[in-house]
Amino acid sequence: MPTRISRLTAILSRLYPGIPAPEIRQILAEQGVHEAIQQAVLRVAESVTAQWSTGIPAAEICQGLRDLGVVDALAQVIVERLCAAPESPAPAPPAGPTPPLAKVVSVCCYRDGGVWQRASREIVRRIAATSYEVLVPDHEVALFQAITAAPFAVVEESRYLGGRSLAWLEGQIPHGRGRPGWYLQQFLKIEAARRGRAEEVVLIWDADTIPLKPLHFTDRHGRLSYYMGDEHHLPYFQTIQKLLDLEKIVDFSFIAQCFPVRSGWANAFCAAIERRSGLHWIDAVLRNLDFEHFFGFSEYESLGTFLLHTHPEEMVFNTRHWQRMGKRLLGSLEALTEERIQALSAEYDYISFEWWDP
Repeated sequence: MPTRISRLTAILSRLYPGIPAPEIRQILAEQGVHEAIQQAVLRVAESVTAQWSTGIPAAEICQGLRDLGVVDALAQVIVERLCAAPESPAPAPPAGPTPPLAKVVSVCCYRDGGVWQRASREIVRRIAATSYEVLVPDHEVALFQAITAAPFAVVEESRYLGGRSLAWLEGQIPHGRGRPGWYLQQFLKIEAARRGRAEEVVLIWDADTIPLKPLHFTDRHGRLSYYMGDEHHLPYFQTIQKLLDLEKIVDFSFIAQCFPVRSGWANAFCAAIERRSGLHWIDAVLRNLDFEHFFGFSEYESLGTFLLHTHPEEMVFNTRHWQRMGKRLLGSLEALTEERIQALSAEYDYISFEWWDP
């Protein structure tokens, strides 16, 4: 029994981190597994409902949940699943330090070269990775080699997309019904994320975005950490539905200027599209776009939705702030001095200078 109690205590401590382990252990010993889980469910319910602006006391809501049988039903399901799990042969090793990113990848072109020159320096300073790549048009490689901070490698787009060039893409999209270059950079990001060992983490980072402080995208348990946005563009999710038959299941956006992903996950995303369509994944995306809408596909929303359905337990979400309207806030990139970075970093993790931001 002591082994069972220790094991269940460890599991419940991870499920409900707000409850001290000694309290869980005492309830397990004195009242049994079912009662312990009931209490855990109620403690979490109290914590959550106490923050609601309903006017109804948290204790009253929790009692209602108990009266309706919700707490007992949840506890029973969890008990059955925990007790059916095999005994662990040995305790898991303690979580280690945050593992480094395998690669940071950005996509850029001449238009954003000025922001990129500054961004590349700050990315290297504040985001630790084994390697760094910026993907650029083939004819702009020399230009970017001159303005990009080491150790970034400047890589021509054709290395990742082959014949699916900008000129090719322009022939696939009806004139005036979309921005071929905008779709191209999304395809490049996904293809770059696919190149690596399955477990390696690649960070897709928008080239017009500057980190203001050291950033980490994996936690101590190896889960990937995602920033959140508030955008919602219905055509993105209509395309995802057609490609993968998956629905949006969160109330936030993955469009947040950056996106970490394991190479194996990116490959699984593309493979799932190809299995359903019988086409190369890029061809499938283009075939399923509704060109009545100028913007019909988002790499971040599509990957995020896919991962929520396939790897939810390996994802965590942070509520830290970031700023998309750098020009509007500061007036210009030149105003982002070291002093301003220090001041802004108290509120934001990173700031973007979008070309369209007035």
